[in-house]
Amino acid sequence: KVVMNPPFAGGRAIRHLEHAATMVAPGGRIVALLPAGLASKDVLPGWSLTWSERMPFPGTSIEVVMLVAEAPR
Repeated sequence: KVVMNPPFAGGRAIRHLEHAATMVAPGGRIVALLPAGLASKDVLPGWSLTWSERMPFPGTSIEVVMLVAEAPR
C-alpha cells in the first residue's frame, strides 16, 4: 500500500503517482490526494480507479480529489 500527497506543480503529481505504481504488488492499493484536474482521467491504465468528489485544499485556492487505485492481480 502507498498513501501519498505528491507535489502538484509542473505535472509532478502524475509522475509521482506513476512511480508509486511501480512499488505496489499485484492487488495492492494506492491512496493519493491529487489535483482535481486529474479527476476521472485514466491515470493508471489497467488499474481500478475510484475518485472522490472535488474538495477544497485548506489554506490554498486549489481543489483536490482523493484517488483510490487498486493494482490488477
